[in-house]
Amino acid sequence: MISVNEPLLGHKESEYVSECMRTGWVSSAGRFIDAFENNWAEYCGKRFGIAVSNGTTALQVAAACLGLKPGDEVILPTFTIISCALAVISSGG
Repeated sequence: MISVNEPLLGHKESEYVSECMRTGWVSSAGRFIDAFENNWAEYCGKRFGIAVSNGTTALQVAAACLGLKPGDEVILPTFTIISCALAVISSGG
């Protein structure tokens, strides 16, 4: 099998995973998510940053923010995944 992605985990990453396991913050909240959201917002020059569970959810949130209406045109690449099209369709585009 040819792997698509090989994880690159060093000493710091192991410490962070251990901290999450030790404190019970493995999803939804905790210092790492807060830090990520704050750092991302700062990087983008915005007041807030919001972490979501995956790329599909990120596409759905982004498309929902566009305020699409029936008949609006959204251009997508021909080689993509279904999540892109479904985000547009479910948002009304």
